[in-house]
Amino acid sequence: MLQEHVEESFPLQFIDDLRHQQEMLSRLMENLRMTDDVSRLFGEVIIDATRGQNSALLRAVRRFVPEAPVMNLDGNAADEKTVGVHIYEPLEITRIMQVSI
Repeated sequence: MLQEHVEESFPLQFIDDLRHQQEMLSRLMENLRMTDDVSRLFGEVIIDATRGQNSALLRAVRRFVPEAPVMNLDGNAADEKTVGVHIYEPLEITRIMQVSI
């Protein structure tokens, strides 16, 4: 989905244009809503970038939003509702992502 979005948004850009990649990533990052306050959680998928399987935030998410899928950027799947993801950087160049369930 990210690849399609990028190709539709910038069909004539070359992938090796680093400045273009930085601008594109900045715009995409502005669309993310980040919080460490559990009362403000919303959305379809919660991303855990805390690098800890037993973080206070993850425990709170499981308590208040038990059915929410969590994408853990550490690559570890802590439970059946967690998807472990390891993104190889830069994503726009390699387009490689390893997902463990």
